Amino acid sequence: MKSVILGLALLYSGTLAAQQKVFDYFIKNATVYDGTGAPGAKLNIGIQQDKIAYVGTDTLVKATHIIDGAGYVLSPGFIDPHTHADRWLKAKDTNYLYPWIAQGVTTVFVGSDGFGTYRIADEFATFEEKGMGANVAAFVGFGSVRTHVLGRDVVQPGKVDLVEMKLLVEQGMQEGALGLSTGLLYVPQIWSKTPEIVELSKVAAKYGGIYDTHMRSETGNIINSVNEVITIGKEAGLPVHISHIKVSGPSNWGRSTEVIALINKVRTEGLDITANQYPFVASLTGLKNGLMPKWALAGGNTKMVERLNDPEDLKKIKAFLKDRTDEQNKRVVVSSLDKSVQHLNGKSLYDLCQEWQMPIEDVAVKLLKEHPGVSGMSFTMDEQDIINFSKQPWVMTGSDGGGFHPRTYATFTQIVENFCMAKEVFPLEWAIHRATGMTAKKFKLPNRGEIKEGYYADVILFKPEEVKANSDFVNIDRLSEGMRYVFVNGKPVIEEKSFTKELPGKTIKKGQ
Repeated sequence: MKSVILGLALLYSGTLAAQQKVFDYFIKNATVYDGTGAPGAKLNIGIQQDKIAYVGTDTLVKATHIIDGAGYVLSPGFIDPHTHADRWLKAKDTNYLYPWIAQGVTTVFVGSDGFGTYRIADEFATFEEKGMGANVAAFVGFGSVRTHVLGRDVVQPGKVDLVEMKLLVEQGMQEGALGLSTGLLYVPQIWSKTPEIVELSKVAAKYGGIYDTHMRSETGNIINSVNEVITIGKEAGLPVHISHIKVSGPSNWGRSTEVIALINKVRTEGLDITANQYPFVASLTGLKNGLMPKWALAGGNTKMVERLNDPEDLKKIKAFLKDRTDEQNKRVVVSSLDKSVQHLNGKSLYDLCQEWQMPIEDVAVKLLKEHPGVSGMSFTMDEQDIINFSKQPWVMTGSDGGGFHPRTYATFTQIVENFCMAKEVFPLEWAIHRATGMTAKKFKLPNRGEIKEGYYADVILFKPEEVKANSDFVNIDRLSEGMRYVFVNGKPVIEEKSFTKELPGKTIKKGQ
């Protein structure tokens, strides 16, 4: 009897507390998915300033704005752990991050693929000065660290070099980075060896950071690449995370089962290894990375163009390119934000061979000499592998967005519309968890990723059946739709399905 009385007293005190507060926003009657993976429950939430101040069933409250969420889903805002939104944040007209906001994304990570700076404080200051449509967290980029100390040529660090590199990683970690990011497909990171990465990862580990990587290979050497990630995690003593996990190339289709088995094995042995993934069959990167022999990339774009203009080097490069087949060339499509090359967007390398009446080696040389930074989509993945990865309890959603690709505009909405609603690959509560609570826990984002009192009010309100991805491989830059409200730190950036042009995002420093 005493326990019943105590329970009623606590319920009454909670109700009384809710009634005494005046909320900025009160959302009632919604089905709340709290981000933990639990099924939805009918609850009301109150938002006060930048926090969730109430979660419960009381309705007798005072609020400046009351929103009836009947028939809607309320969840934490989505967290995107792998983006190239850096360039969007540095320009006034794109720092609203509409492609992400329209999907319900309220936090983005930058510095992915090793491209981020080690001057985290300076970068955050730049973002804050311009304002941000969403919250931003960052990695220290291995590429910038290696370039600063060693340049972009084929070279290995000496002891003094390694000390200097470690100091730069330490600077980034002290300034709030989440961990160390690598992109081992890219110059100059491609020249690194595992022990070098282990040593730098130990610095991130000292600050409770993570190792995040675009692995060396997502094709034939994928198992070796996963094993390298495992080695780094074990030897450096830190959690590891594989970005945009995939198996690429028709000859590798089906090997997702091998990768999954290997990762499950080491997870049972105690290694904290996870991954993120986007739900599309095409990747996007600089065309040079898939076309040129690795030696020709040393030194960066300027050096590459010099080699393309050197008769001896050009002869070797063309000999290398001649091995490409029509089928390979049909799978690679120009797709760039660069205005000087957008007239080629949507055309495959095969199309350009026909249009320009040139063999592939001449087409590639012409493209890269005139536009060394041109990017392209490669249609080299199989949907069954994507689904296999998506079902794993250690795979979260991540867009790799920022370029001219549907993943920038529709990764999270594609998961809801296609994987949940159309194909029923997994239920809505899991789609939400792998985009919210799972990500926040992995990257140790305090007070984000769940619907809880005291957590930041990054909140979205939508009907799953109304969510539309819109962007596809033909009509790429179409924004997603379906979000009725998107709150970032308690302020609506989407209100009744319209952008508010508010910039309430905050920089998120590790441990804060």
